Amino acid sequence: MGIKTILYYLCTTAVAIVIGLVGGNLFKGFFLILETSDLAYEAADTTPFMDTIVGIFPSNFIAPLSEATMLQVIVMAILIGFAIILVGDEAAPAVKGINSFNAIFMKCMELILKLSPIGVFCLICPVVATNGSAILGSLAMVLLTAYICYFAHMLIVYSLAVRTFGGMKPLDFIRGQLPACVYRGIC
Repeated sequence: MGIKTILYYLCTTAVAIVIGLVGGNLFKGFFLILETSDLAYEAADTTPFMDTIVGIFPSNFIAPLSEATMLQVIVMAILIGFAIILVGDEAAPAVKGINSFNAIFMKCMELILKLSPIGVFCLICPVVATNGSAILGSLAMVLLTAYICYFAHMLIVYSLAVRTFGGMKPLDFIRGQLPACVYRGIC
């Protein structure tokens, strides 16, 4: 089951990449071209593969949380999850505490998501101030292109998946997803 899931995600990601690249190339004539000749890019040094593998495993359980190294946090969470499963019933208080923390963090994320439109507006203000109001049309075209690509991905990939794996009619699936898509698109 795990290999099928990974293959499904790899295939849907590949299709999403193709749709995004095609959409970007089809609509690139509508995007505002900004002067970039004075910009310089310096590539970061690459990390050797073995250092990456060793770096996945944290030296202690507190450092990844304080340094926000996501890969180490994920590995730590997996290790803790396995340990909880192996301990069994004795881990019930820990599971209850984790569930409580989950509820708290989900509420924090809900609050952050409700405030995110204000944050996006504040991030766009300096861009408009620097480049003029013409940039808003270009940003709107980028957003429209993204929405078209999202819709194409939903029509192609998800319709095929729900028909093939779930035996559901794609139109019923799209009708059911429409409220969530509208909410995601607005917020």
